[in-house]
Amino acid sequence: MTYGLAFASSAFAGVVTDRRLTGSRRTEDSDKCGLVVYTDGRVAYTLTGFAGDVHGIFKTRIWLAEALCEAGRGSRSIDAALKRFAITASTDIAKMRFQNPDDGKLTVAFAGFTTGPFGNDMAVLRLVSNFETFGEKPSQIPRREFEVSEINVDLSQAPAHPICILPIGGASPSNRTLQPMFDALAQSVPPTLAIDAAVEIIRAQSTPDGTIGTWCSSVLLPRRGNQSSVVDYHPGEPRQILRLPTFIYAKYDNAGAFILAESRTEGTVGSGGALVRVPKVRRHEPCPCGSKRRFKDCHGGKQIAQKVAGMYGHVELKFKELPSEDVNLVTIASTSIALGPEPYAAIATLSGAPPFRIRQPPRAAGPTTESPSATGTEGYQ
Repeated sequence: MTYGLAFASSAFAGVVTDRRLTGSRRTEDSDKCGLVVYTDGRVAYTLTGFAGDVHGIFKTRIWLAEALCEAGRGSRSIDAALKRFAITASTDIAKMRFQNPDDGKLTVAFAGFTTGPFGNDMAVLRLVSNFETFGEKPSQIPRREFEVSEINVDLSQAPAHPICILPIGGASPSNRTLQPMFDALAQSVPPTLAIDAAVEIIRAQSTPDGTIGTWCSSVLLPRRGNQSSVVDYHPGEPRQILRLPTFIYAKYDNAGAFILAESRTEGTVGSGGALVRVPKVRRHEPCPCGSKRRFKDCHGGKQIAQKVAGMYGHVELKFKELPSEDVNLVTIASTSIALGPEPYAAIATLSGAPPFRIRQPPRAAGPTTESPSATGTEGYQ
């Protein structure tokens, strides 16, 4: 089962999750999170539960992206779309056959911002699950029906720093364990410090042979809808390729509706070498990249970000509804694209919202995008 944390404050919302997949095929790099845009706002999501059937025909991560996109058909709001998604999940999962009843558990957690009925901003946390609800102990056996449970925070009426943190996957960390996240979200510090704290909380719960891993992904949403989301990839060992979350555009407006998935990006430095993403360690410890330099003088230093020459990647695009004829699809439909300002300016125009940007370091010369890798197979997320 995944260990994930969904959170919302007056300024930011998002999710952090591990990437371990267990079962007959085990991997430390399974995609479990993403971002979906509906007519009245956007939410990050993460899931925990079964990853697919034993034959590898049904894959939860693929089904989830399709179902969330389809739920927005008719230009639905976040709440209307999630209610429709719960009905779809109840119908589709009921068709599955599991060896053990416990294997059919599935929870999808959402965190983000929406515009309320009177134009007021709302921070939202949602659970769509067949075994978990807010404030109750998780059920041992999954229910037949998926239910939507919710928490809303009216930011016009809330105190200066309202904060909600929601663990999923059956984990119940204490307030003391979560305190670094509360502190980072409440103070005027870079919001990525809350992401760092969440990653450390998840890694502290991991075991070599358990269901929780040390590789993580994160999605951070600013309250203002015109600001880019920030995604990050937190590998457990040095990696040259960054794997990014799924992006789902489900407004069904003149930009249509589409899914960006299976995204991989690779950075290059000015000297022509490959940019390496490494796990964070203490500033004075040796850098995990193997350079024998201190972390603060190597991949922990700002000079790494200044040396980035460009980022290149691969993304798969699937339309659920085609956009109007005045939208240029030539660049959007490319499966191999440069993550620079020109290609992703086209995606930003198509989506009607800023694309992802990858957290520094590294940082590309222009805005980057969103959508992830997915190596998931049968097993548990």
